[in-house]
Amino acid sequence: MSSDWAVLTLGDVCEKITDGAHNSPKSVQNGKPMASVKDLTQFGVELSEARLISHEDFDALVKQGCRPEVGDVLIAKDGNSALDTVCTVDKPLDAVLLSSVAILRPNKEKLDADFLKYYFCSKETIDYLKSNFISGAAIPRVVLKDFRKAVIKIPPIEKQREISRILRSLDNKIELNRQTNQTLEQIAQAIFKSWFVDFEPVKAKMAAKQAGASAEQIESAALCAISGKTPEQLAQLDPQTLQQLKTTAALFTDALVDSELGEIPEGWEVKTLEKLSSTIAMGPFGSNIKVETFVDEGVPIINGQQLKGTILEDGDNKFLTYDHADKLIKSNVYRGDIEITHRGTLGQVSIIPEGSKYERYIVSQSQCYIRPDREVISPLFMIYYFKFDVGQHELLAHKSQVGVPSIAMPVTNLRKIELLVPSKGILDKFQEIVSDLQRKMSKNIDEIYSLQELRDTLLPRLLSGEFSINPELPTLQETL
Repeated sequence: MSSDWAVLTLGDVCEKITDGAHNSPKSVQNGKPMASVKDLTQFGVELSEARLISHEDFDALVKQGCRPEVGDVLIAKDGNSALDTVCTVDKPLDAVLLSSVAILRPNKEKLDADFLKYYFCSKETIDYLKSNFISGAAIPRVVLKDFRKAVIKIPPIEKQREISRILRSLDNKIELNRQTNQTLEQIAQAIFKSWFVDFEPVKAKMAAKQAGASAEQIESAALCAISGKTPEQLAQLDPQTLQQLKTTAALFTDALVDSELGEIPEGWEVKTLEKLSSTIAMGPFGSNIKVETFVDEGVPIINGQQLKGTILEDGDNKFLTYDHADKLIKSNVYRGDIEITHRGTLGQVSIIPEGSKYERYIVSQSQCYIRPDREVISPLFMIYYFKFDVGQHELLAHKSQVGVPSIAMPVTNLRKIELLVPSKGILDKFQEIVSDLQRKMSKNIDEIYSLQELRDTLLPRLLSGEFSINPELPTLQETL
């Protein structure tokens, strides 16, 4: 530790240490957001899933100091995630907090908010805080009057800001990549919904045809539906791009016909998942994967945390030896396979991307998987089918109502699910477009991992004073 670093307490360097509301107003359909620990992320408070309370209750809690201010540091205070998640408030937050979130307001002359956030992210700090300031066996929680006494070691304020600037630049790039991936994912979902849920290109052709439009006008209507552009904007496209759109538009029919699933585009078929897959299977029994069989390197076991997004993300994996994995060959999954949780958090679905870090994985006993037959179906069409309401409904139609949440006979029921399958040409075009989006997403994910590794390597060295800041580091930041 550098000799000019002061040893103080949180109470010494914070103007305010409090938490959110200790009473929980009733939820309403239209109101203002009230966030809890579940809405806390390392990049801020995510309000998309926060419940709403009345304006009157909201205003009352604002007066009680339950709405954080810009520059505050928020940290998980109650529950199993206590002290694990921390963030800063970087812009005005139109939400109040529950008591499960602690609010720390640094004295700006003594303590930089970002420095405090990163200090709380240090493993050494987390271990110290959890060992000394968490109480409660059933529900772990931090007692704030004791938390004020927590020791913090800080350098002069200018040095704090320099450390924060270096670490924040890495986090900013990570967040930019995450936001870019969200946009790419929204584009893929929008295409799927337009083509395969709302049948917009087909309906556009039908409407133009019924209005007595010419063949050229019918084509233009489909082009507008596919591209989201007006006829005037289409006219500004380069010839190659316009021809690609015309080729895609020609793949769609101009009629709907009746089927057991309702009206569907002419020429499309209803097929069971069994006919569209080469393999549908479950993970191994728990007795086949035990803690004592884990190794440092080998074939990774997929965990539920990796199945939150469309693309499987490598995380804190456990590994089996290659020999052990070979003995569980029916539980080996590969690029293009789709994994589904059938126990615990039901219906999470992800696909192993073509650019995956590993050639194969092992699914756990809480997962089953589908290996699409690429001769007849697009793996990306299938994954987005299960991401939308209709696919989620099919997955959860047979869930149990008691005990540990689970899907009864997952493999048997999966085989019976019926999908509306378009023509091979449309499937191939969707696979082509979304594959390009997913390649970009995978590249961003790889960069996120590299940036996280760099940040996590720098963090303890910067916070201990071991790593001296030199003039070259700002140049390093600017290249990120």
